[in-house]
Amino acid sequence: MNREIIRPLEAWDRDDCSTWVLDAGAVLCGYRIVRNAAPGDEPYLVEFDFAGHRYACPLFTFQPRTQVLARTAVVERETVEDAVAV
Repeated sequence: MNREIIRPLEAWDRDDCSTWVLDAGAVLCGYRIVRNAAPGDEPYLVEFDFAGHRYACPLFTFQPRTQVLARTAVVERETVEDAVAV
């Protein structure tokens, strides 16, 4: 399931080791929550793909700045409704 950024999201680009602020409207895919083992850092990170790069940010910043992509939810609902109608 894809997510859409709804407010600017600061994330670490793991490919070029730099920090970026991703703008609202960007669609993220391939996200997963991972436990961060580094002492003193945030305990949970979200890793995701955007524009051919792999990014990471703390879970607590990812959740309020993203939402499930509305188009994906509509397609899934229509698919379920079609399956029930058969």
